[in-house]
Amino acid sequence: MIDLSAPCMGEVNYESSVDDSGGTPGKQNSVSRFITDTGMPTIKNAFITDAQHVTLYFDKPMLPEVTGTLAILSTIANYSFSISHINFINEKQMIIQITEYLSLQEQYKLILSN
Repeated sequence: MIDLSAPCMGEVNYESSVDDSGGTPGKQNSVSRFITDTGMPTIKNAFITDAQHVTLYFDKPMLPEVTGTLAILSTIANYSFSISHINFINEKQMIIQITEYLSLQEQYKLILSN
């Protein structure tokens, strides 16, 4: 692992050792450095799984304790839905539960910020 403080960065945080002896067990990794992730995760796919649940897939890992704002807006009625629960399936997938019911005849806009 390149940056021990960022275990959720996935494959960008792994690199082969460059030490002449091979690995560096018990010592600092030969490729150790701080990695700055300046980009926010973006939604790759979103699926309505039933009338009250939406499954989201992200392009990069997210920690469950990271906070932000997630909104589901009706494009017809100009209405925002309340999110009652967020369930992280893994670091790149979550299911959100909303308090109201989604309609099949309506289009929705999903907004993720922070």
